[in-house]
Amino acid sequence: MYRASSDDLPNPERGFFKWMPLWEPEAVTRAGLTLGYVSVRLDQYDERPLDDSKLVELAEGFSAVRRAGIKAIVRFQYNDDAVGRDASLERVLQHIDQLKPVFSGGSDVIACVQAGFIGAWGEWHSSTNGLDAEPSRNAILEALLDAVGRDRMVQVRAPRYKRAYVGPGQLTEATAFDGSHAARIGFHNDGFLGDASDLGTYEWPIKKDKQYLSNEGRFTPVGGEACSPTADAMSCRTVMSELEKRHFSFLNEGYHADVVAKWRKMGCFDKMSRRLGYRFVVQRAHWSKRGDKLYVWVAIKNRGYAAMYNRRPVYVVLDNGPNRFEVQLNVDPRRWEGGKKINFEFEVPLPVGPRRISLWLPDASPQLRDRPEYAVKFANEDMADREGLGLNVLGRYVP
Repeated sequence: MYRASSDDLPNPERGFFKWMPLWEPEAVTRAGLTLGYVSVRLDQYDERPLDDSKLVELAEGFSAVRRAGIKAIVRFQYNDDAVGRDASLERVLQHIDQLKPVFSGGSDVIACVQAGFIGAWGEWHSSTNGLDAEPSRNAILEALLDAVGRDRMVQVRAPRYKRAYVGPGQLTEATAFDGSHAARIGFHNDGFLGDASDLGTYEWPIKKDKQYLSNEGRFTPVGGEACSPTADAMSCRTVMSELEKRHFSFLNEGYHADVVAKWRKMGCFDKMSRRLGYRFVVQRAHWSKRGDKLYVWVAIKNRGYAAMYNRRPVYVVLDNGPNRFEVQLNVDPRRWEGGKKINFEFEVPLPVGPRRISLWLPDASPQLRDRPEYAVKFANEDMADREGLGLNVLGRYVP
């Protein structure tokens, strides 16, 4: 038997996030968080192309994020107020095209991209150029999905924006993670519990719209922030129920300040922090010799609210100190859904002599693969390797 840990684990691409300038990620690391929110302002470019200095600045910013060992949620916007001043559709599409190399170069440290560009705060309303009409929204969303690449997802502000682009159908286990546009659109609910409709996130009938998001959130990133103090926002029971039902992976730890302060005072902030996104707990595991193979069986429960949304490999590692043998398993941890139990088994070549048996979930990017801060830690006591390699030690095989 394995004992679950109560620690709040700093795992990648999940948890509470903190706002940061792209080139100054230290505020996030000082807070012990792994996720920063970056709003890239393009006010000066609403009537002209991005210049080389801006593109270089963005590339250097992602390098700073990489050095800091964290990831970023990114949104581009032309304002930071309710006026909604933005650029023409032609200009926005030009900017997105110019950003392709930036997205490509920074994709390893981008958790996801928010649709942005349109209207007030980049939240897809109050556009001064008519971009908050369906044809413009769809054109911008399509361009952005193409620009960020098949390995990264884009969040929109409300379920209706996804339906307007992909139609009324919903993702299934068969269509999830297939790289299509429909499989790569998630949601940022920036009106979380602000009123009955979460400040326009959901449209009537609200119950049906919430169920739509719940289904899509099984396979795509859901995040956001509380907007204003309400009775529901101040109820730990309601908050935690909504986070679980909608499969939230991350929330803003700094806004709304009154709401977050209340969560801390009521004692639910820490519980939310532990469960946002994924939280993998090994419940049982056993192994035995089968001919010339080592057979291993593992039972895991995801005690978090959500599954992973970005691709990540799973390896079994057999080592005895100086000698290390690793095998990538045919397992997709994005399928380990929140609240679900997962059993899997595998066989690997039988090691010579005693070996430590570990599971290793490094980042999928070659640049980050060997950096332990980007590896997933299981929520079990005494499972982390003492060497700090990012391994989850199941035990030892002794012939």
